Amino acid sequence: TAELRRGLVCTPHSYKLQEAVSKAQMERIVKPLEKRDMAVDIIVASPGCSNAPVSDKMKKRWWADLQRWYGSNLKEAVLLDGVGHRNHLIEAVDAALRVSQTEIYRSILIWRIDVAPLAPLSAPPKKFGDAPTDYLDADNDEIAGVGHGYAWAFPAAILSCFRAVLDNCWVAGSTGDWAHSCAAHAAAASGLALRRGPWCYLKPKETRPWFSSATVEQAAGASQLAGWQRDRGYNVSVGMEEVRTWPWLCPRPAAPVSLKDDVDRAFCDHLEAVDEDLDCDADEADAEFCARLLTPALRPALDDDNVRAQFRCGGAARRGEL
Repeated sequence: TAELRRGLVCTPHSYKLQEAVSKAQMERIVKPLEKRDMAVDIIVASPGCSNAPVSDKMKKRWWADLQRWYGSNLKEAVLLDGVGHRNHLIEAVDAALRVSQTEIYRSILIWRIDVAPLAPLSAPPKKFGDAPTDYLDADNDEIAGVGHGYAWAFPAAILSCFRAVLDNCWVAGSTGDWAHSCAAHAAAASGLALRRGPWCYLKPKETRPWFSSATVEQAAGASQLAGWQRDRGYNVSVGMEEVRTWPWLCPRPAAPVSLKDDVDRAFCDHLEAVDEDLDCDADEADAEFCARLLTPALRPALDDDNVRAQFRCGGAARRGEL
C-alpha cells in the first residue's frame, strides 16, 4: 500500500543507499558529459523524507544532504508535496521550464532520483564505441524513454511539448499512474524518432554487469540505434539468449529494491565502486524495516504473509513482538 511504502522510506540504510545512487549519477552521468565539454545543470525534485516517520530535524538534515551530494551542479531543488509518480514528474518538468527561461540548453535528461546508471552515459573524449549508444550521439535529435519510467531525454527545444503531453500520457498500474508511454506521446507530437534503449560507453571487451538487463530497439524503430542494428543484422528473432551476448548492448539502469537475493546483492556491490563506504548487509536493512513495521501505524501490514516474508521479521515474531 502507499502508506506502507511511505512508512519504510528514509531509514539509515536507505539513506546510505541513496547516497551511493546519487554518487553513481554524478560519476556516470555528470562527469563523463563534463569531460566532453558539456555544462551540466541539475534540478533535484524529490519529496525527500517529508512523508516518512522521522523527526523534522532529520527530514531537514537529509534534504540538505541530498542537495549536497549533487554539488555545484545543482541549479534548483524542489521539495515535492505529497506522493505519486505523476505529480512528481510534472513538478520536475515545471521546474525545468522555469530554469530554461534564463538558460539555453542542448538537451534535457530526466532521471529518476533512486535509479543508478550501471555504466557511463558518454565516452571519454576521442574514444567512441562502434554502436551509437553514447548519450551525445542523438540527444539533440531523438526522444528517449528508458525502463519503467527510469529516464527520459529529448532536445531542450521541445521541453514545452513534453510538458504538454504529460497531462494525458499515463498508464494506470497497481501502484499508481506511470509514465511508460509519455515518451511515445511526445515523439508522436514532435515528429522525432523514439528511442527505448539506455545510453552507455563500454570499454573495448568490457561486458555488462551479469545481473543487469538490456533493452533492444524495436526492429522497425526510427532511432539511430535501431537503424544501426538493422544495417548490421542484429535481429531479436535469433532469441533472447543470443541477444544477451551482443557486446554493445547497454545495461539498463537499476533501482535498489532489497538486498535479499543474488541480483540485489550484486547490484549493491556494484555501487561500492562509487561509494566504498556502502554496506551491503541485508540483515542490517531488515532490522531497520522490521523496527518500522512494529510501530502502531504500520503493524497491521504484518497481517499479510507476503510482508512478513519479504522483511524477514521472524525473530520479532518468535519473541512475541508481532
